[in-house]
Amino acid sequence: MATGLVDDGSNLYVTDASGAMRIGWAQFDGAWYHAAGSGALDAGWYWDGSSWYWLDLETRAMATGEFEAYGDHYYALGNGAIQMSGWAPYGEGLALLKSNGAVIFVAGKNASGAPVVQSGAQSTVRGDSWEQALPGFFSVDGRMFYANPDGALQMGWTCIGDSYYFFDSDYAMQTGWYWDGSSWYYLDPDGSMATGWRAISGSWYCLDSQTGSMRTGWVNDNGTWYFTNSSGVMQTGWLSWGGAWYYLGSSGAMQTGWLYYDSVWYWLDEATGRMASSGWYDCDGTRSWFNASGVWVDASGSVLGVSRQRLLEQLISHENDSYYFGTRYDTSLTPANCTYPNGEPRSDGFTGMNCGGFVSHVYAKAGGDLSKIANNQSNSPWLGGPGRGSFCNAYRWYGYAIDSGATVLQFNSVSELLASGEARKGDLVFFYPFNPYSTDCHIGFFWGDTPYENRFWHSFGGMGNSISGFVSDGPS
Repeated sequence: MATGLVDDGSNLYVTDASGAMRIGWAQFDGAWYHAAGSGALDAGWYWDGSSWYWLDLETRAMATGEFEAYGDHYYALGNGAIQMSGWAPYGEGLALLKSNGAVIFVAGKNASGAPVVQSGAQSTVRGDSWEQALPGFFSVDGRMFYANPDGALQMGWTCIGDSYYFFDSDYAMQTGWYWDGSSWYYLDPDGSMATGWRAISGSWYCLDSQTGSMRTGWVNDNGTWYFTNSSGVMQTGWLSWGGAWYYLGSSGAMQTGWLYYDSVWYWLDEATGRMASSGWYDCDGTRSWFNASGVWVDASGSVLGVSRQRLLEQLISHENDSYYFGTRYDTSLTPANCTYPNGEPRSDGFTGMNCGGFVSHVYAKAGGDLSKIANNQSNSPWLGGPGRGSFCNAYRWYGYAIDSGATVLQFNSVSELLASGEARKGDLVFFYPFNPYSTDCHIGFFWGDTPYENRFWHSFGGMGNSISGFVSDGPS
């Protein structure tokens, strides 16, 4: 009965003292072997599910320490597992390993265990040589290293000349993006740490001029503000941040003052860059109104001595309350009954407004002289004038507009009006009868923030005072 290491002429086996053939890992005479399911010893590379091992092609014994396989050199730990990458003991020195465990080059080591190269050193493993004038950079297998004056390789951040470099745990110089656990850095192709603005892969980044760490959020560069997102990329165009909107030009610089964008005007605070919205602002000494989207509403022009600005201020001050809204529609067509909104009832508590009464009340509150409207008797369907109603009669407003030389634009339909781009917030819109058998008409304020927005503030039968779209293309 055979025991120990057995050669049957075609395979090697290991049997124990009782002669039983071993399967799996087995030790004999101080060496380790691995047997397949048949009991035949494996040879060459063996993977046990977690580590690689080398089993000698002739003896089948597991390698430990330094060994050669298929022309490359390797290092196996004491348990036989092959160390993959990094530095490993090699003779009296250290060996740098590839990711497959093969030795790249061999160096000495100093008292602290760091790799040390000598001037003119030559790898005894790969045959690669370099003229190393210490201190200096040198390249091995496509990776750059730096040796200081005593030959020790550098690890971590290192200042060389006027630049900083980073060498990883393998002492190899890093390039590209590097994360140190708290900040990102960018290392140029030559390894030097980048600072300032850099265009990388088509995007701009700001790297701190002192530390090199990537900046995020608002960046002040010589008095000009920029914004970089959480990935460090410099932003352009509209930016929503902290509950406000900002605009960053094509260079990334934050814009201030007036901005003409997409055919409309915006105002960006001259100190903060914050976009004006939903209110009145002093812009270059001019009081201007901006809607909730930040669009400037042209407040130039006047009627009855009331500037559009003053008119808009009066209306906007009640845009979110019931001063006008909800006031019932009154058909009496007299100032005594048609000019009393909910917010300012008649002395006896009566409230009611028709369309002309609403317009008249707003202009009167803004300081307008309604006598010019009340006295106008022209441009109506009735011979001799528009008849009763005084300034509550919408025809008197229409006649005054024609006779006073105001800008009067005529359209055949609401859709044509909106498409024209002429309408401005606060304009008076008059519905002229298209029906020859009717003298009905209507008047109110165009209330779109843009010329194309279908919004109309009026007092209308059945609806009372409200903001709606234009209810139809006809006067009713």
